Amino acid sequence: MPKPVTRFNFTQAAIVAVKPPTKQERVYVYDKHTPALALCVTRSGSRTFYVYRRIYGRPVRVRLGRFPEMTLDQARKQAAVVLAEIARGNDPQEQKRALRRQCTLRELFEYYLKTHAKIHCRAKSWREDQRLFNKHLAVWHARRISTITTADIVVLHGRIGKKTPSQANRLLTLLSKLFNYGRRTLKTEKVNPCEGVRRFDEAPRERFLNADELRGLFKTLAQEPEPFRSFFLLLLLTGARKGNVQAMRWQDVDFDSQLWHIPNNQSKNREPLTVVLSRESAEILRRRQAVSNGSEYVFPGYGKTEHLVEPKSAWARVVKRAKLSNCRMHDLRRTLGSWQAATGASLLIIGKSLGHRSENATRIYARLATDPVRESVEKATKAMIAVADGITLINDGASGDAQYGQK
Repeated sequence: MPKPVTRFNFTQAAIVAVKPPTKQERVYVYDKHTPALALCVTRSGSRTFYVYRRIYGRPVRVRLGRFPEMTLDQARKQAAVVLAEIARGNDPQEQKRALRRQCTLRELFEYYLKTHAKIHCRAKSWREDQRLFNKHLAVWHARRISTITTADIVVLHGRIGKKTPSQANRLLTLLSKLFNYGRRTLKTEKVNPCEGVRRFDEAPRERFLNADELRGLFKTLAQEPEPFRSFFLLLLLTGARKGNVQAMRWQDVDFDSQLWHIPNNQSKNREPLTVVLSRESAEILRRRQAVSNGSEYVFPGYGKTEHLVEPKSAWARVVKRAKLSNCRMHDLRRTLGSWQAATGASLLIIGKSLGHRSENATRIYARLATDPVRESVEKATKAMIAVADGITLINDGASGDAQYGQK
């Protein structure tokens, strides 16, 4: 008699509730929602997702990932990818074995993108990996990973690092990640050749705007059309990251409490982030809302994202007119923190207002109320606005939006 199959609708709670076996090493339970999706529960309590299918009459289990590192939603998406391969007549297990035997660097990278990065990482992160890979590793695309040595990587890292040390270090991180992923998922016996390669020292960027530079910036922004005037002012006055301000939605702005709630799927740290809005920031947003025409976004755009994307040309224009040297948009975020420090804020307060995270500070940040953060942001904002010396910075938010494209 075959053993009965346990099948139920997988949920996070139901998966956690599955009791480890006591009389055998492991048990398999199956999802009613995705019948081929199985969960293996071992005696030690570990839980791992698999796809179970028969291929040409032969039972095959394809390992997807361990719960909870792999979520149920991710497991179902990955199961759909594997089942599509099987439907096309391919055996994923045989593909793994062949890839392990004859894997090129490009094949390993595409396997990493398909089975890990595009499932677990933010689009911005894996697209940056893709950019680095295509830009710096084109000559290695067809090389078998078994032929890439530590000496090869030292030479490549050094050549790129002569011009851009930070890019060289990012590329080294990517390569190390690829080799480790291959060892972990494809069981390649190749030792990671990135081990022992020394990274370049990177001096932290300390650029922020002083009073004279702020005055020049405010004077320039007063002449800048919308939506860029409001966009750059919010970068400065909230200290938020550029991507978050670009994608800011009205549903996340609480005017009553003057808070902006950034959801975890938009936060760099993958945790919900609350940004305190100074009175000036809130006023800019109110005027933007008055001319929003029902858009979901504070800064709508015409591309597929439906919001402002990358205002590089507008920022270049502002920097040129304000005569700011070596100034990036991210330096506006750093400027708020610097002016907070200059007006007496502690490092914890600054870190909380800018959404910084670290292993040592996370627990402290979690207990820190918004009141002292608000006081610090308001104080720094007043100090910065004071240097404007009568320059009108906040208008009705309307002029120029009709002409906005992807500039």
